[in-house]
Amino acid sequence: MKLYLVRHGEVSTGEVFPNRPLSQKGKADVFKMGKFLKDADVRVDVLWHSKKLRAVQTAQILEKIIEVDKEKVVEKEELSPTAPANNLLKQIIKENTNLMIVGHLPFLQKISSLLLVNSEYEELVRFSSGGIVCLKRESDKWYLLWGVIPELIPG
Repeated sequence: MKLYLVRHGEVSTGEVFPNRPLSQKGKADVFKMGKFLKDADVRVDVLWHSKKLRAVQTAQILEKIIEVDKEKVVEKEELSPTAPANNLLKQIIKENTNLMIVGHLPFLQKISSLLLVNSEYEELVRFSSGGIVCLKRESDKWYLLWGVIPELIPG
């Protein structure tokens, strides 16, 4: 099982857009990341995202580019920025397939730490806007495989 943790793309300022959609740069960065994943032949069987607009937009862009079945794209209440990571842990393990989660800070930091060192309070991974981290599960242990940020990809 591979788990792709994606932080939503850069957002527009909160004063202008209270629902905080992706900025033009955010959309371009997510598109670039999606092309990177497609070119790397990354396969995602299930995609979960939070209900916040910026995560929905990020998920929609990635879903189209990496061709995730629309029926396998699920909005999850448990993916709010401040949700406890433990609430989703069993669902992730039960899924046991290549899963992408599009979410927010601090949730993504908590879930990655919980999986890697069994504590959501260790800040092991830094997520930038539009960045992706790939974890792999072998038996009952999780490993960090790679991480990519939009600034590393040409274009």
